[in-house]
Amino acid sequence: MMDSNSIIGIFLFVTALVILIPVLLQIRDGRFHWREVWGMFVLVAGFVIVGTAYMFLAGQELRWMSLLGLAAVLFGLLVQHKRRDRPEGS
Repeated sequence: MMDSNSIIGIFLFVTALVILIPVLLQIRDGRFHWREVWGMFVLVAGFVIVGTAYMFLAGQELRWMSLLGLAAVLFGLLVQHKRRDRPEGS
């Protein structure tokens, strides 16, 4: 049976995918450019870092990797607040 840390890690990986897939689809459709949504990729990387830490680390290493991932999530949110939708076809 899985321990609670592994379940948290899996949840964070799923959360990262839920964010990543729509962003990639919107880039593909031309609604956004890479430079406009790079903060979302930092956000996703933060979730992956924290998820990896919860799945594979323990103790002090878990704490430091979680803090690093949380910092990436917060940074991604802060830089992404300026994103603007593009009109269709531009």
